[in-house]
Amino acid sequence: MKNPIDVLLDKSKDWILLPRASSVAEQAVAFLRETFQIEAGILSYGRRPRKSGPDYLRRSKRWYKSWGFETSQPEIQGAIEQSAPFSENAAKRQWFRAEEVPLVWRGILKDNQVQQVGIWLVNLDMSPVGLFVLALKKNRSVSEREAIARCMAHITVVLELVVTRRLSEELSIRDPLTRVLNRRGLLSEFDKLTAQQTPSTVVVVDLDGFKQFNDEQGHIAGDETLLRVADVLEDHTAKANGICSRFGGDEFVIVYRHATEDVDLTAQRVVDKLLDVKVSASAGGAVFRVDGYDFDTCYRIADTRLYEMKKQKKRGIGRPDNGGYGF
Repeated sequence: MKNPIDVLLDKSKDWILLPRASSVAEQAVAFLRETFQIEAGILSYGRRPRKSGPDYLRRSKRWYKSWGFETSQPEIQGAIEQSAPFSENAAKRQWFRAEEVPLVWRGILKDNQVQQVGIWLVNLDMSPVGLFVLALKKNRSVSEREAIARCMAHITVVLELVVTRRLSEELSIRDPLTRVLNRRGLLSEFDKLTAQQTPSTVVVVDLDGFKQFNDEQGHIAGDETLLRVADVLEDHTAKANGICSRFGGDEFVIVYRHATEDVDLTAQRVVDKLLDVKVSASAGGAVFRVDGYDFDTCYRIADTRLYEMKKQKKRGIGRPDNGGYGF
């Protein structure tokens, strides 16, 4: 019989090229179930939320995959989120008896007849960002657990490499402050829409009086405002089938995956969304294949309409906006 680690090394040669860590996880789970008849398991990973700061900074996306458990997904997620001591112990030790795990896990393991648990951390920059749990419903020999552990050591390394690669790719298309797409990221998404001949609308957003606010209140307050704006726009575009980006400074660009009938009304709705959080802005829009046949043309037209809105505000035309500053 072929050594399991040799089988894994052969199977996993191309895993590093898979697009996402979740794809690696699916391959790894299939291997573990086939090779070791692992009855149940859980993989969880994602960005760790920030521990301080305004609510809009405390965002975390986490991915879960479980198999072989009759317990509901929300209950498993709750156990993972409450099991920090388990994660810390896992750095020192891999296998636990069911009665040795944190209390929040014991009921789940008992309900699923789990006898032994193995746990491995997925790290990024020396910090755990993921948890891979293997649940054994019958006791395994020391040699079998050692074979599983050797395979898991390799699997976690591959996962970490893919997570690192994905993070590098993300950083290249994300604004470092707000984490929304940057210019490069948005243009890449716009190219996909044009290749698919998807109707779209470009809206350019510029904050009113932001330079003065930054000079008077300082850059920390300015950064917090930009984060708040990004949070509002990202939430809005997620609901409106759009893409949010920061082009630099206090300028944001939104691309909606549809052609709007009234582009001025669309721009005004974005402005109103920001007024709800006491940020004054101006915006202008353009419809792809109506106002222009490439991004640069649509952007220039939207930008021109944005400055028309600014001029109207200075002349006292249009909706009130807290005096043009609003911060």
